[in-house]
Amino acid sequence: MWWWRKPLSLRSSTIQGLAVDEKDETIIKVLERRSDLSSRALSKMLSIPISTVHRRIKRLERDGVIKGYKALIDYEKTARPIGALLLIDLAEVIPGRGHIPKKDILDALRRFDEIEEIIDVQAADFDLVVKARFQSLRRLSEFAEELRNVEGIEETSSAIITKRPSCHRSPFRYEKNQLASCSGLATSSIVYTMSWSSSHEHTTT
Repeated sequence: MWWWRKPLSLRSSTIQGLAVDEKDETIIKVLERRSDLSSRALSKMLSIPISTVHRRIKRLERDGVIKGYKALIDYEKTARPIGALLLIDLAEVIPGRGHIPKKDILDALRRFDEIEEIIDVQAADFDLVVKARFQSLRRLSEFAEELRNVEGIEETSSAIITKRPSCHRSPFRYEKNQLASCSGLATSSIVYTMSWSSSHEHTTT
């Protein structure tokens, strides 16, 4: 199934007090995947006057909807080619210490240079998703062991990112499942997982 471009309307919605219409939403979706596109390129792609594109982007930046732009890195050409997602289960109570505030755990995690992003989630088996990059699989294994020593973390599991779908074509010509993976976590690309618990046992699947 292929995604196609639908006619833009002036339907608007309110997001945290800000009026964002369908043109804004479309511009945002494109910039999520290709933040390097110029206003001229966006204008041609979306059939919106360049002055309108420029004005809307400036307003989205001013209102804090667009907070910045990110470079797309080929990590295989860097010193940290191994990417991984780590799922962290927090302990309810630590024997002898009681409850460890989540803020303290987050502060401890931010001290790791390997961590790029920490996502607070609501799930049955884990509380945090951490995205990190490593020089080698050995360093990933060492890192997982270090995580277990962070007070308040009960169990961790990791998934190595083997490949991420390319998101460099027109956003209106992606297959539906590819759009989903480009906009969030590319779960279909994760083929190797490891888990660590407080019992010092580890498994691979």
